[in-house]
Amino acid sequence: MSLCEDISHGEPADPELRPAADFFRRFRNLAASGFYTTPVGMKDIGYVGNVPLARFDGPPADLVERLGLTDEVKW
Repeated sequence: MSLCEDISHGEPADPELRPAADFFRRFRNLAASGFYTTPVGMKDIGYVGNVPLARFDGPPADLVERLGLTDEVKW
């Protein structure tokens, strides 16, 4: 197995590789976060936030009920 394979999936078999695996995991997460905050990344996931809506009817009733918010929130 190559070093990249050893550190890129979960906990490495060799305890000495744990710092490298932790670094790789953090770097991978930062790189993905950076990409998905760019216009290209937002388009890739279909993000449409930060745009005005003509109206907002609130969350779906089944979701409000499932989260147990029916008594707390009046839409």
